[in-house]
Amino acid sequence: MSLVKLIDLPSFGDERGGLVAIESNQSIPFDVKRLYYIFNTADKPRGFHAHIDLKQVAVCLKGSCRFILDDGQHKEEVVLDSPTQGLIIEGLVWREMHDFSEDCVLLVLASEHFSEADYIRDYEQFINYVALKIVNYSLEFFEKSWEWLNDEELKYLTMTPDFTKEQQESFFKNLAIRKDYYIYGVSFNEDMIGACGLKNFIEDKAELWLYIGNKEYWGKGLGKKIMKFLESVASQKKLKKLYLKVLKENKVAISLYKKLNYIEIQECNEYIVMEKTL
Repeated sequence: MSLVKLIDLPSFGDERGGLVAIESNQSIPFDVKRLYYIFNTADKPRGFHAHIDLKQVAVCLKGSCRFILDDGQHKEEVVLDSPTQGLIIEGLVWREMHDFSEDCVLLVLASEHFSEADYIRDYEQFINYVALKIVNYSLEFFEKSWEWLNDEELKYLTMTPDFTKEQQESFFKNLAIRKDYYIYGVSFNEDMIGACGLKNFIEDKAELWLYIGNKEYWGKGLGKKIMKFLESVASQKKLKKLYLKVLKENKVAISLYKKLNYIEIQECNEYIVMEKTL
């Protein structure tokens, strides 16, 4: 499937000049919540980021510029040079803008208000994000979980209590019939690397949890995608709030949660409770 998706904008012109009509959910295939325009670039490249959920349409109102789009597997280029044509950018796509003409004015219409949490600004993190998959929690993940959760460091960070093999097997057997516990495996390309899920459902609220058991994948910026996935599941389940527990000394995790708009609501001896309204 091509990354370059162009749309023709309704144009109404006569001897007095041209007019282009832009309407949310009409000429633009989503509800427009924000727009901005770029000009006086002095031909300096821009972009160099991806969005997780945001949809955009770019229109070159004047002059021209060249877009490079990259989905992590292949790249495509397109030159925008018409005020009656828009470039749709949606999904997880790295974008760069180059070769701005001196008179270029580039308009961008966006489906959401600005949110730094929706940006991926590091290309390596983008590639890692693309490679990360949330999958069914299979028997293979179950067997790996025994190894992961008996690692002393991970066990401490996740505040996992002692458990026996029999207790774990009983837990796995009951998953198919439980309606209060959702669990998923986390993979990176072909590697099983962790697990995540929702538990402790109380009315319209649940606890979010996740861990990367394979330490080779620590520090690669994978947590954001897992969190976004679980929030999507929670929304589908009509939940209004999510909360999580995190060790006070786990500063990296706390920083991520704050960026994703989780706020501290309770402080305990060793951990804090953070919550987000969906």
